[in-house]
Amino acid sequence: MDNVAAFFCILSGAVFDPGLIDDYWERIAQGVRNNTPEVLDYIGTLDAPEVWDIGSGPEHLHKVGINKRVYVDWLNPWVAKQACALWYHHTRKTITETMCILVRWMEMEGILKEGIPESLIEVAPSHGALQMGKLNSSDQFAYRHNLNPTEGIGIIILGAHGSSVAYALIMGKDHMLERYRTRYRGDLFATSAQRGIELWSPYETGFIRADSQIEPS
Repeated sequence: MDNVAAFFCILSGAVFDPGLIDDYWERIAQGVRNNTPEVLDYIGTLDAPEVWDIGSGPEHLHKVGINKRVYVDWLNPWVAKQACALWYHHTRKTITETMCILVRWMEMEGILKEGIPESLIEVAPSHGALQMGKLNSSDQFAYRHNLNPTEGIGIIILGAHGSSVAYALIMGKDHMLERYRTRYRGDLFATSAQRGIELWSPYETGFIRADSQIEPS
């Protein structure tokens, strides 16, 4: 899961910084090819415009379709895992079985054009840096957060290489259910002592996992 996330984030950033494709990335890519080769089948399989025009002059960025399964099976669980770890790191509390995590990735084209919305930054004023292998600078893997363990609610925004941004909303399951159908879109996760972090189905009839995830680019 970590390898796939690193592979995806570095590859996303490389569309405007080719220097990211180095020996380290090649080792990550080889690990993906060896351990999760199906990931490669999900990249470049969807119809997509040949280029993005992000309003930065004559440069154009190539756009590649990515199947939603990459998000459902690898990237969203990875974000939920980071959210659990960061919640514990900052609060010294675990995310309990009465809580849940909503994960959603922001559309990359919008980030490249306009950056992260100011309103999202304002609600998560604190910041820090992640470490993944040798890549440990805040310019490469960074996060913002606003966590309230007393109320059991928080937000964590993860960013990588200026192009990949995901956020995780943490709150009680009852609180989430009041808002999910009308306000929130993304995949829901919960934790349990028996099964760890897993997709959570809040409805007895089942929960379609990625029907509301953005069409990733």
